[in-house]
Amino acid sequence: DVARTFAQRRVQYLYVVDAAQRYVGAVSLHELNTRRGDASAREARDLLVELGRLRPEMTIAEALLAFASHHGERLPVVDPQADGRQVA
Repeated sequence: DVARTFAQRRVQYLYVVDAAQRYVGAVSLHELNTRRGDASAREARDLLVELGRLRPEMTIAEALLAFASHHGERLPVVDPQADGRQVA
């Protein structure tokens, strides 16, 4: 359950992966709270938001630019050469 996981982890975003462990997006705590009680938002995929992504080969400057446009404190590191799997 997404709400329970947010309560346990105390984070702003939960990263979502598919059955092959490929990163598909994130669920934001804000979005979950905004859509609470919304019958169309029954599963995590109904609440997905697109965040920026970091790649393992990015420079520090490139990563800082990605964070500059993101309101959270973390971004997933996704390796496109590893079939889009999240690495951190």
